[in-house]
Amino acid sequence: AAATREAAAAGEPLLADWLARREVPTRILAGDPTGAEARLAQLLGQTASPSEAAWEAARAFHRTGELERAATWYRSSLSGAAGRQTTRSREEILEGLLLTLVELGRAGEAREAIEQLGPASDLNADRVETYRRFLAWHAGSTASPTDATDEPSSSDLLRYWGLEFRRRGGAPVADLLARLEIERGRTSDDFHPLLDGLAAELLAESGHPEEARTLAAAALPAARRAAREEPQLRAHLDQLERRVERLGSPRVGQGTEPARR
Repeated sequence: AAATREAAAAGEPLLADWLARREVPTRILAGDPTGAEARLAQLLGQTASPSEAAWEAARAFHRTGELERAATWYRSSLSGAAGRQTTRSREEILEGLLLTLVELGRAGEAREAIEQLGPASDLNADRVETYRRFLAWHAGSTASPTDATDEPSSSDLLRYWGLEFRRRGGAPVADLLARLEIERGRTSDDFHPLLDGLAAELLAESGHPEEARTLAAAALPAARRAAREEPQLRAHLDQLERRVERLGSPRVGQGTEPARR
């Protein structure tokens, strides 16, 4: 708060606005969600970027497992983004909301959130279709890759989905392992446990069960640790857990799993 006042006094309104917004996720990550929401309510009428403030709060709540609060603020941010209250794309905000709802076990609401947006000139239709296919894949159906999942410049998450879609669709193991190695070289460390879980399943299928079990056993606790910083991983932990169980690996490190609320 003092830094915010100093920035305002120095004639730096953009810096002051950013510093004020940062107070909210800082309080959330410090374990004060009620105080954070009270501060956010004050800021929404003051900040030049209310949708961005709501997104920052949603992501912090997502990280800490306050999923209901996360969903509420993702929705708020999404509504504001339609009015150009942020430079963040509506697809990015929608993605956070979908992942939160999936983790809450409310995939139906996630599908409704997509359809409620309708066709719009500011939405990337292929990316929105990718979200529909993710929901189908997560529910156990097959899904084919999209341009978004195959584009090298896409996010780590979308490219990972492309691998999983191909796996569910019956792509050859050798082809998937080759694609995995390419992805491993350009994917951030946070997503490596998800890649390792998929690789373990492929190794088991290709006749390397012990190597597969070892890799899977390490992937699950690593994913839980990474999910503390990268909330996109959280909605994939249940899939990874089932994969580990199928491979017969011990479910070690359960105490590191983020809280689900």
